[in-house]
Amino acid sequence: MANPRQVAAYTYAYNHTLFAQRVHDVMTLIAFVNHDEHGTKEIHLIGTGGAGPVAAAARFQSGKVVSKAVIDTAGFRFVELKSWKDPQFLPGAVRYGDLPGLLALNAPEQLCLLGEGETVPELTARIYKIRGKADSVITRSGLAEGLKWLE
Repeated sequence: MANPRQVAAYTYAYNHTLFAQRVHDVMTLIAFVNHDEHGTKEIHLIGTGGAGPVAAAARFQSGKVVSKAVIDTAGFRFVELKSWKDPQFLPGAVRYGDLPGLLALNAPEQLCLLGEGETVPELTARIYKIRGKADSVITRSGLAEGLKWLE
């Protein structure tokens, strides 16, 4: 529809963002692996290379199906996006706690964060503590350490 006004509400009131579509794709893959005829015993989700926020969103919606997740945030925050046309745009993400809020939704499940330095983001840590699982969220300095944590 030809419209000279560029506003996210016109598009995303009716359509999923690319971010949301990617989350759906990851959830489809998780469901496929979970119901595979080979009898999957445990699913671990690893989100790196810019896919960390997508993996975090898919993981919390998958619940206990994913036993552990390693999420590389690379310090990403939705508030830093310059345009609603950015592939990482998610309506309402900043209003509801930005990426730390999204990560907090994973509580109480086991979560290893990369790209956040030595401390878990405050909101994420607070929610894990409230859920009685403060020790279920940790940080590691690199992917090799995160993969070792999965063992």
